[in-house]
Amino acid sequence: MSRATAVSRSIAAIAIAAAWAQCGCEATPTATPPAAFEVLGSSAPGEQLAIDAATLEPLAPGVARWQVIGAGELAVTTVATPDGATRSEPRAVRTLSRAADGAVRLDSQTDVADGSTTRFDPPVVLAPGVLRTGEEPACGAAVITERGDMRDRDGSAQRSIRIAAVDRVRTPLGEFDAIRVDSVFAMKMRYASLRRETSTWVRAGVGPVAVRSEERILVMGVVPRKTSETRVLLPSTGGGR
Repeated sequence: MSRATAVSRSIAAIAIAAAWAQCGCEATPTATPPAAFEVLGSSAPGEQLAIDAATLEPLAPGVARWQVIGAGELAVTTVATPDGATRSEPRAVRTLSRAADGAVRLDSQTDVADGSTTRFDPPVVLAPGVLRTGEEPACGAAVITERGDMRDRDGSAQRSIRIAAVDRVRTPLGEFDAIRVDSVFAMKMRYASLRRETSTWVRAGVGPVAVRSEERILVMGVVPRKTSETRVLLPSTGGGR
């Protein structure tokens, strides 16, 4: 395989992973008044604070309506499967599974435009069965890229997650306290890499109510793109994010 082909495949794999935080670029403009998100105050999480996977990464079927700040509305559809769920956004479809301990994992993600799929071996843990204050579980996985007859196993991914704070926030759902969970996802291919830092605000009984992410993509050591996105959950919805 030529170096040019390898570079192209590395960029393609990174682009698929980047769709996690870039679906807002294709959010649908609507007449809905612009949504706002504001952190009014912050405090350290209590030592006994804990979040289960069903709250942090709910797999309940349904359509959740989000608004991307500065863009438009975004529909996220979650469909139940025997082992977990599939979650669809405009640019990507993710396959999620539930582990025996209740953890929610990302098995694969498919780019809607060209059908390319990125698989993780073993699946990347999005939410442990229970996440407690002071813990910072991390996981690693090999990255496998599939496009047509092509199948490359030349990348790696790592993800860590922790409870960071309890914030007083204002969203379209109102003003309330929410637990902020911070995660870092890094993926390296032969000639490209991606790093995404995400803060997710979670409310008991609801799940994620706001998500803010920043990412950087490097190709052969050059930073071709830095992006950020904030999305907030709109009222009367439930399901994925």
